[in-house]
Amino acid sequence: MREIPVIRRFVAEQYDYQAQSTFYDYQERVAKIRAEYNDYVDTNPAKAREFGKKNAMALSLSKKKPLTVRDKSGKSRKTETTMANVQQREMRDLREKIKSAEEHNNQKAADMYGDLLIKKVKGYNKLLRSIKELN
Repeated sequence: MREIPVIRRFVAEQYDYQAQSTFYDYQERVAKIRAEYNDYVDTNPAKAREFGKKNAMALSLSKKKPLTVRDKSGKSRKTETTMANVQQREMRDLREKIKSAEEHNNQKAADMYGDLLIKKVKGYNKLLRSIKELN
């Protein structure tokens, strides 16, 4: 049954959608841990230290780090971002490439970018699953 292209595409899209949904569920958990940590920093520094040690891996995904980016004109600028934002930006950029390829009737490129997107999402999910405080 999976040999029929329409069925194969439908089954793959359902699985791929679930992978992306899982990614965003993890990102939401990371954001909640960061918010809780920030509340403790403001109200109870001792509790913040304890919470920070317990949730160090999850907090590292939402810690701002320096980054150099290029704008559309090609100019470099320094900014700060989190690992979670970098992951989301990479996914968004790939979705834009897929859309552009489809608009130009280049299905081969769209499929290639789609495969790369899913590979990245699954890789991120594997990393996020390994962080015990997110599970």
